Amino acid sequence: RMVRVAMTDMRLHGDGHSNIRCADSLLAFSNYPDMKPGSFDLILTNPPFGSILSAEALRQIGEFDLARTRNNIPLEILGLERAIQLLRPGGRMGIVLPDGTLANRNTGYVREWLEQNVKIRGIISLPIETFVPYGASIKTCILILRKWNPGEERGANYPVFLGRVDDIGYDATGRARA
Repeated sequence: RMVRVAMTDMRLHGDGHSNIRCADSLLAFSNYPDMKPGSFDLILTNPPFGSILSAEALRQIGEFDLARTRNNIPLEILGLERAIQLLRPGGRMGIVLPDGTLANRNTGYVREWLEQNVKIRGIISLPIETFVPYGASIKTCILILRKWNPGEERGANYPVFLGRVDDIGYDATGRARA
């Protein structure tokens, strides 16, 4: 339904090639005849999180570096890796993630993988009530990054924007704040 709504909106705004579809983005790339790694310049995403994929589920989906040595892995980590796979070198992305992905000790392997594959440009912390009206009470952040270009020096120090949103305009019940 959302694909039809989005396609209609695109056509009404003069884009007859809406190129919008609904698919399981974690399947192997061989399932998509027109989509391959490095297809996008810009990705804005809010992957589903809160689910842990078991070893059995991992055998049924595409190849992921971050899942290679794991028996289970959070869904959002695979969403992060797939989105980065879809970026062209130099491509940019904004992604909503649980804070724990960037802060917890047990996700250090994710941060190490990120350092090798992307240049982190910013991290914006969101208040816990951001997604409460939609059934998710988890502390989140927005990670802004750029995929490294071939030959680009990866170990160099560079500035990273750190921000914090304190008020999103509504409380934990979804009511507007005065």
